[in-house]
Amino acid sequence: MNFTNKDLDYLKDIFSWNYIACNNLSMINDNDDELLEDVHELFDSNMKHILNILGGAI
Repeated sequence: MNFTNKDLDYLKDIFSWNYIACNNLSMINDNDDELLEDVHELFDSNMKHILNILGGAI
């Protein structure tokens, strides 16, 4: 599969958005375990999709 620079920039942006969001989890109330679990699952899912698009394996 051939990727353009625009494709790779978009994937990099997705990774960056997820990374920044996860680093800002300290602003969420520690008592909200369900929200933290949902965010974790979303981050994990997004990273797996990016790796799959790039042809990587987990």
